[in-house]
Amino acid sequence: MIKILINLSNISVGGGLQVSTSFIRDLPNFENKYTIRLIVNTQQYSFCNNMTHIDVIQYEEKKGRDFSKRKYVGFLKEQEKSFKPDIVFTLFGPGFWRPKVKHVIGYAVPHYIYKDLPFKKAYGKASQIKILLKEALDIFLFKKMSDYYVVETNDVKSRLAKRLKISSEKIFVVSNTYSNIFDSPELWKNDFTIRQNKKEFVLITITANYPHKNLSVIPAVIDVLIDNNRLTDFTFVLTIPKNNFKYNLSEKHLKHIKFIGKVGISQCPDLYRQSNVLFLPTLLECFSASYLEAMKMAVPILTSDYSFATSICGDAAVYFDPLNMVDIAQKIEAIALNPELYQCMVEKSKNAIEKFPKSLERTATYFDILSKLI
Repeated sequence: MIKILINLSNISVGGGLQVSTSFIRDLPNFENKYTIRLIVNTQQYSFCNNMTHIDVIQYEEKKGRDFSKRKYVGFLKEQEKSFKPDIVFTLFGPGFWRPKVKHVIGYAVPHYIYKDLPFKKAYGKASQIKILLKEALDIFLFKKMSDYYVVETNDVKSRLAKRLKISSEKIFVVSNTYSNIFDSPELWKNDFTIRQNKKEFVLITITANYPHKNLSVIPAVIDVLIDNNRLTDFTFVLTIPKNNFKYNLSEKHLKHIKFIGKVGISQCPDLYRQSNVLFLPTLLECFSASYLEAMKMAVPILTSDYSFATSICGDAAVYFDPLNMVDIAQKIEAIALNPELYQCMVEKSKNAIEKFPKSLERTATYFDILSKLI
C-alpha cells in the first residue's frame, strides 16, 4: 500500500483547526487503503482514539523560549526517516522542512495574495510591518519546501500561481466544506438562547475578533439603522467576549449586540438555527467555512462584495461594501423588511450547498491527489 505521512501538528487555531478536526474524523475510512502515519499536536490528539491501523504520533508543542524550530524540524525529519513515506502531505502550510519525497502543502493565507483589497486599514503600522516580514519568510518557505499545493477556490489558485510565479498545474483545488458535525444533529449542543422574541432580527457572526474580520464597523452600522428607524428590533450576535471588543460602545449599541464568547463547533448549528442571517463584513479570506455552514442550515448570507466571497456564494448571498456602513445598513434592511427577498435567499442558500463536497468527499479528494502524484 501507498505510504503517506500526514502532518497536522502546525495547526492550532481558527478555520485550519476546524478543517483538521474534520479531516481526522474522516481518516478511519481510509486506513485500510493506505499506510498512514499521522502527526498531530496535543489539541488534535483527543480526536484520534478511533484509529486502529493509523500510526498516530503526538508532537507536544512548546511555547515561548521552550519552542525551537530546529527541534521541530528535527522531529519531522526523524518521522520521515523512520516511516519512509512515498509522499508527505502538510494540510496547511507553510512547511518547515523539505522531505526527500514529494511534499504537498495546503495554502490558506489570504494576506499575501489579496493585496488589492483594503484589509490593511484594519491594522496599525506596527502590525502591517509584522505582516510584511512574516510574508517574506512564509513565501520563501512555501516555495522552497513544497512541490505541489492545495487551495480551496479557483480564485485563490490563480492568485497563488501569480504570487509564487509557478505553473497553475502545480496547484490543485479542493473545496472547503462544513464540518461533519452539521450532518449529525444528535451531536448538536443547545447551550445558548440568543433570540428574545419572534420579531427580533438576529445577525450571527461566528468568528474570532481578528482585525481583518472588520467587526469594528458594527457600532457605526447600528447608528445608521437607528437613525433610519425602519428596522428597530435587531441584534448582532458575536462569538467573542465583551472585553475583546475594543471599540467605543454606548448604551444604544449594547442594546443591539449580544456577546456570547468563544463557541465550539458542536454549538454552531443551533446558533445558526436561531438566527435570521449570517453577517460577515470581512475584508479578507481564502475560504470562510461560515458561508457553507449557513447554507447547510438554510440561513441567508450577508457579506462583503469581494471575489473571495462571490466565488463561493454566487447568487446565494446579499453583498455590501464592508467599509460603507450606509450600504451595509441598507442591505440589512432590504433582507429584513422584505419577506419575499428573505425567503428567496433561504431557498438559494439551500440550493447552493449542493455544489460543495461533504467532509468525507473532500478527504477522499486529498487522497486521490496524493495517489496520482506518486
